[in-house]
Amino acid sequence: MENKRKLNNNNDNNSEFKKLKKDLNNNLDDKHDFLNKTYNDLRAVDLKEYASKLGIACGNFIELQQRLSNENQEKESINSFNKERAQLTIKDIEPHEHIFWEIFRNKAIYKEIFSNFKPDQITSYETLFNVLDILERYSNGEEILKDKVKSSQYLNFEINNGGYESICRRIIEETPENTAFYEQLFSKYSKSISRDGFARDAIKELNIMVLKILKLDSEMFKRLPNRSPFLIKNYKGIKMINYLKSIGIKNFCIEFKSFNCFQNLKNLKQLIKTIECLPSFHRRITPIHIEEIRKLESTPFTPEQLKSNVIQLLLKYSVLINNNNNNNNNNNNNNNNNNNNNNNNNNNNNNNIVDSEENYKIKPIILKYIDILYQVIGLERNPLPLDYYFLFKKEDSILYKFNIIKLSIVPEFKDLYKYCIYKNFSFNIFSHSIEILLNLRHNKAPIDKLLKHIALSGNLELIEFIINKKELGFFANEVKPTNLSLGIIEGIQSTEVLDYFFKNHPNCILFKDDNSLCFRLLNITILCHYEKLMAKLRRTFLIDNNYIYNQTQDQSGVSILDVLYNAINNQLVYNFDNCQYLDFRGNIFISQLQSEIAIKLAKSNKFRHIRFNDIECAFKNNYFFSWLFGHATEPLPKIERYRSTVCFYINPNKQKQQQQQNIQVSISTKLYYILLCKLGRTDILSDLESFRDVLDFKFGLSAVLLDNSLKYIRNDISVLFLFLERIIRNGDLPSLKYISLKHNHLFAKKSKSNPNPIVSTFFLKKLTFQSIKTDNADVTELLLNFVKITKGECSFALPFAYQLRVAESKNIDFIGPLFSDLKIVKSQNENKILNALEITDSSNGFKQ
Repeated sequence: MENKRKLNNNNDNNSEFKKLKKDLNNNLDDKHDFLNKTYNDLRAVDLKEYASKLGIACGNFIELQQRLSNENQEKESINSFNKERAQLTIKDIEPHEHIFWEIFRNKAIYKEIFSNFKPDQITSYETLFNVLDILERYSNGEEILKDKVKSSQYLNFEINNGGYESICRRIIEETPENTAFYEQLFSKYSKSISRDGFARDAIKELNIMVLKILKLDSEMFKRLPNRSPFLIKNYKGIKMINYLKSIGIKNFCIEFKSFNCFQNLKNLKQLIKTIECLPSFHRRITPIHIEEIRKLESTPFTPEQLKSNVIQLLLKYSVLINNNNNNNNNNNNNNNNNNNNNNNNNNNNNNNIVDSEENYKIKPIILKYIDILYQVIGLERNPLPLDYYFLFKKEDSILYKFNIIKLSIVPEFKDLYKYCIYKNFSFNIFSHSIEILLNLRHNKAPIDKLLKHIALSGNLELIEFIINKKELGFFANEVKPTNLSLGIIEGIQSTEVLDYFFKNHPNCILFKDDNSLCFRLLNITILCHYEKLMAKLRRTFLIDNNYIYNQTQDQSGVSILDVLYNAINNQLVYNFDNCQYLDFRGNIFISQLQSEIAIKLAKSNKFRHIRFNDIECAFKNNYFFSWLFGHATEPLPKIERYRSTVCFYINPNKQKQQQQQNIQVSISTKLYYILLCKLGRTDILSDLESFRDVLDFKFGLSAVLLDNSLKYIRNDISVLFLFLERIIRNGDLPSLKYISLKHNHLFAKKSKSNPNPIVSTFFLKKLTFQSIKTDNADVTELLLNFVKITKGECSFALPFAYQLRVAESKNIDFIGPLFSDLKIVKSQNENKILNALEITDSSNGFKQ
């Protein structure tokens, strides 16, 4: 009975709640309905009815609407969730996306979710201002730079370090988008950019589009600073010369150096255009040469010939290619099968040889063109390349050239071995070249590099010829790999070559048990095939604590991370018994993928120590280091003074229940400090001496890092000065502005209330002169708000040689807003230059 009574009471309460909720909704609906009415829609009786429903005093229409509006604003100010929810204007979305927007617009939920994300406190879009860093460190650097120019954000162009050159080199294609970019660049950054300096570097980088936008003419060309001889490297240089001539510029110096017409020119058409251009600009050309060129111009070439490479046109008629398929059999009777394999592998390469009797007829004409070219540009600085002998000379001439070749140009033999990819090559010429190389091996000739080029060709016949040379005595009898055998191994770029060694030399050094040659291969495909062959022989690769030194010196092959990742996933082929260290060195963390592989290796439970050895470019990607610090078992350690290494422990799988031994991390003090700053962890900096090392590295500074750093170093004036000097040297205007606003006490002048300023006037002046020398007008203008400089101080601090360079180089335009008189200074006289550098004692800085 009691339960029944309680149930009835609950029902009554529910009924009252539903009625209250309905009345409330009706009331809200009435409010919105009334506020949306116009005056003509209502009668007097309607106003009384609405006023009665809403519980407010009756009045005229305007008064009622005003009262309701005030009431709504008051409620919304108390609770923002009383506002009407904005409707999504985009209707074409997935049904579940509405849920996302409901959460995203809820401030309380949004704050709770995104509080778990800890973005990089240092490197952000706002801290990117250095043009060189943007273009060189980021794969989408061009897009970042264009966006910053479009939004007029601050940029430091690194004028003295090639900032203009980098822009001209990267953004060179003449498109509407690129044209608009350069127009905005020169318009918005006219104070920061020297148009003359930009034009000079545009010529150097062969960027004709920039010259068109700058409207280069003969008068502007005369003003270009530090003009050096125009070096012709390829056909783009010829196009630049033709453009300069078309706008009336003729007085410029050009030169060719180590010019290889077979490699630097794309096709026959470019060769002809280059030679036809010689009479108009090269001083060494003679009337005889001009007459010969005029006669050659009448030679008809087909469109196919003009588009073809000279080597493709003439190689079939070279002594390097033997048209008699049986000739090679006499050289080595044991290589018939190898020839068949080699021919099958290289059939596609022979398609590159243009086969036409018409090409044979034009061979002497092409030879004449090339002879004229090298006679004019000078053989002393442009020796005939070996390709010239291969294509136009007979076998005895080529062999004679080999015999007199100098040791200094032995690497040019690689131009010969690129022809090994073709079938029916002349074995006699190639074998003779190898004999010459072997005779030079005692003179420290780079034989291993040349053997690598032979292996790269994939020519099994030549590889067999080398292996059988008794004077080399390597591969089959080696216990440890030598430089010669490593040269061949590092050149293997096809599974066919690996199969050849497996079938014919299964016991050579390449397939020794517990070898570490897996680190010497060129790519993952070959590595996987290598693993299969080792598995067939039931042999393993050895990965010990010295594996990091088994990689090629230039790290051009497969990445250490890739080999180790393959190893932990294929442990039957790899011997990990004696390996406890996960070592990193060199240019290794340059992508997100490599960082993810490194994390998987750390989680594999195979390693007990992680060591860093001279990491380069470690700051293109911070993902791995952020993960490393985030998995420390204890708070990151502070550094004891004079310690060169920092050690701490991490638990790679701390979020899992499984038990795993912690891994010790060893890292150099300098790298550790740089990473602390890079990841915004300046709260644990403890050694000012080590902090000095951080100042040598370039990276953007966020407000968090600035606040922590200044709080940390404010009591050491020498380190503080180095910190400010670093900011100025890097042209970091955003950081300097932040300091001047939030930490302006640093720049407070000496006065009765401030008898001991933190940064003295002497240091401020020194920083200002440093800014002037870096050609950064924006930073200099800001500093001049805190310090007064006289003309005498400027002439004393800035050497005369620098003042002269300022007056007669790109700085004329660049420092124009600061030194307006410099635009007209052209004298070598020191007094005139110092007069142009007249500086006032006003707070505005330099005289306008």
